[in-house]
Amino acid sequence: MITIPMIAPSLAAGGMMSFALSLDDLVLASFVSGPGSTTLPMEVFSQVRLGVKPEINAIASLILLVVSLFTFLVWFFTRRAEEARRKAVQAAIEEAAVANSSGMTHTGALIRR
Repeated sequence: MITIPMIAPSLAAGGMMSFALSLDDLVLASFVSGPGSTTLPMEVFSQVRLGVKPEINAIASLILLVVSLFTFLVWFFTRRAEEARRKAVQAAIEEAAVANSSGMTHTGALIRR
């Protein structure tokens, strides 16, 4: 149960890297795609051979925007979860300090009765 949260950032980074590298691997895309289909890397490469058009720049900008937005969202939610965890730990520490200062711990309260 603890392993997945610990490796979650690595999994997200690996997913983003595989997405970015899949756009670069034109040779593999040309062999894997069927005869009637074309993938995004193949389409971009065929368009770039004739000259860079605004559509190619728009596609590159959209890909950059999607990856940047995804990275920001992961950072934001990770930071929010970390702050919530810190508040919960701080509340538990304060609760334990109050219980210890009053002289009654959970086991001590059971023994005195």
